[in-house]
Amino acid sequence: MPQLPPPPSSAPVSRFRAIAPVATTADRQVLKVVDALTGEPRALTIAVRETPLLFDELDQLARLRHPSLPRVLEVGRMREAIGPAPAGSLFALREWLAGAACDRAAWPEAEREPRGLALLADVTGALATLHAAGLVHGAVAPHHVRLVGDGRGVLTGGPGEGEPRGDLIGLGATMQALTGGAAGALAGVIARLAAGRFASARDVLDGRGYSMVEGQRMDWEKGDLVLLPLNPSEVEHQHFNLDPEKPALWAAFIHIPIQEHLASDLQQTENSPEFKE
Repeated sequence: MPQLPPPPSSAPVSRFRAIAPVATTADRQVLKVVDALTGEPRALTIAVRETPLLFDELDQLARLRHPSLPRVLEVGRMREAIGPAPAGSLFALREWLAGAACDRAAWPEAEREPRGLALLADVTGALATLHAAGLVHGAVAPHHVRLVGDGRGVLTGGPGEGEPRGDLIGLGATMQALTGGAAGALAGVIARLAAGRFASARDVLDGRGYSMVEGQRMDWEKGDLVLLPLNPSEVEHQHFNLDPEKPALWAAFIHIPIQEHLASDLQQTENSPEFKE
């Protein structure tokens, strides 16, 4: 096993006054504590099972700044045993963000869609920041999404093991459970794209028509979602507008790894005389 790098600091158990347990898993325990050095409440994560890369991951996490990620203030090792974690266990001290679970039912009906979409943007931004740094959250779930005082969504927990697409699949299930509506539907598209079930998606914002995909007709209208399958060679498709008075308006989504490796070659095989730029 690779040698674990020593974190830059160590801390005695007496430095932290436990207030309440937050979560316990086979790998780590999370406590709400008061730090005697500052008198401030903090979230203390202690590694019960340490992987060779955990210190590097926490050190990298401490360098990240995003409004929807709690800041990691310090990484070190405990001088004494604490709970199931032996002396020398790795710890991460994070800011404590007082917040509440997302309750869509408590939102005024007129605010549900915009607030749901704002929450999706917050959590997606947090994941994008993690993934850009080479990190994975590993456990995106409703209980890891909190709303703080200014209405901002915060993604707690992590880092974990797995692949970025696992985070995106978890994002889909989480947002469908928390918000439903447009945010849940959009997150579901992201999850299906990440799972590799579809190459791309088209959200019909306005208009009506139909598409021919691999010889099958798919009718669509405003509010529908058109999904293009992922095939080994190509996806032959055509789109037809049934309203001669106005063009259809779509929003297109494609999973970036698919764009880079599978769907970057787009060929138009037939010109439409009715097409206007």
